[in-house]
Amino acid sequence: MNPLYEPLPKSVEVGDVLYPVKTDFRAVLKLIGEVKQAGEPGSRLFLILRLYKKEIPPDIQGAVQAVTDFIAGIRSAEKEKEREGSGKQTFSYEKDAPYIVSDFRNYYGIDLLACKYLHWQKFQMLLEGLPDDSGTKTRIGYRSIDAGKIRDKQERQRIQKIQRAISLEDERDEEQIGDLFAAAMWGD
Repeated sequence: MNPLYEPLPKSVEVGDVLYPVKTDFRAVLKLIGEVKQAGEPGSRLFLILRLYKKEIPPDIQGAVQAVTDFIAGIRSAEKEKEREGSGKQTFSYEKDAPYIVSDFRNYYGIDLLACKYLHWQKFQMLLEGLPDDSGTKTRIGYRSIDAGKIRDKQERQRIQKIQRAISLEDERDEEQIGDLFAAAMWGD
């Protein structure tokens, strides 16, 4: 799908049938948060299926996969390689929320707290498109630095101090959320 000439999806396909889903960024972020908090695979499954607006597809495994694919949305191959290569968590919707809200206001003129609707995939594109000097991207940048490779001791200590201050320990990143969705499907 190319968002430059195709409309953003309002439904997902399961078994050759289109099923409408909630597409506002708030609905997806709420789902991600709830899935992270849910303990039982069955409760995660129930939460994931709540993204469907009307009816839930009879193929539950396909339904969960379709939602997972919708949430993954439009990702560049470069971003996928970054995520696969580092294994280090660099982003959290929850802990980075103030910076995301501020950056959307500053760079796009969008007040995320007041806007009536913003499609999830458009939200993702705008988030990825933030400039490198934005608060969100700056935090991601500092978290992704391997301080052990910095030769200058003072610079290494400075970076480590910043990393401790913005640490995401005890958080689950986007990839882990996909794993949670898979666990809901398979009962892991």
